[in-house]
Amino acid sequence: MNILITGTTGLAKALADNLSTTNTVTQVSRNNGYDINDVAEWGPEFYHYDVCVNCAYNQWAQVSVLEQFFYAWQSDPSKQIINIGSSIVDYTRIEKEKEYEYMAYRVHKLSLQTAFAKLVKLAQCDIKLINPGAIDTQMIQHLDFADKMAIDTVA
Repeated sequence: MNILITGTTGLAKALADNLSTTNTVTQVSRNNGYDINDVAEWGPEFYHYDVCVNCAYNQWAQVSVLEQFFYAWQSDPSKQIINIGSSIVDYTRIEKEKEYEYMAYRVHKLSLQTAFAKLVKLAQCDIKLINPGAIDTQMIQHLDFADKMAIDTVA
């Protein structure tokens, strides 16, 4: 199986490490010339792949990746899009004192969830949304709490 993963570090790297033992995995990110903000430019290169794991976070870009592959694959039941959202859309912040402050990350992940909820109803391709809890990545390494999940466990 040919699997595309957006991102090259953190969870994306752990997923690639796990999946590459039995599949052909390609990771894309700014690090190797594939900015997820420019998915319309490079996305067509990967339309022949079987799976897109929409993992890398960069503001609204995950919605763009979902839309790009949805419109290419929507009528093909052999294709799969797996979106990595966040439980932050449904649960309070770890920093409880900041719960009522604006959090752009939450809004971006909520937009991914909303787009998914609409597109999944129209798709013949298989679309999933996974909303894990806090993962011990660079984004939250500065927070000290016991419930962070290990990257390898989530992968």
